[in-house]
Amino acid sequence: MLAFLAGVLFISTSYAAQYPTKLGDLDGDGQITVLDLVTVINHMQATPRLSNEMAIFADVNQDGVVNNLDVDMVVDAILGLATLPDLSFTRILESSPANGDAGVAVTRE
Repeated sequence: MLAFLAGVLFISTSYAAQYPTKLGDLDGDGQITVLDLVTVINHMQATPRLSNEMAIFADVNQDGVVNNLDVDMVVDAILGLATLPDLSFTRILESSPANGDAGVAVTRE
């Protein structure tokens, strides 16, 4: 969080500490642990659900959905069988109109 007081810019480090820096690390401690696994499973069961910003880090296979594939990848990372992919900065999940859409015109909104 940024704060501007009396002409001086302050950057709050507590805001940065809330968000993880890599996929699967949902508690922001820099390691993939069983606590991260429990958080992903709880999100899938909606007890409680993660915010949209945090769900990005739970979607470790980056397919746009947090599901059992993500759980399996987190388990493999905890056991040391695999490493999780790096967080990509941007990607396109879908576009409109999609290939084969009907009723497409230049004036389409």
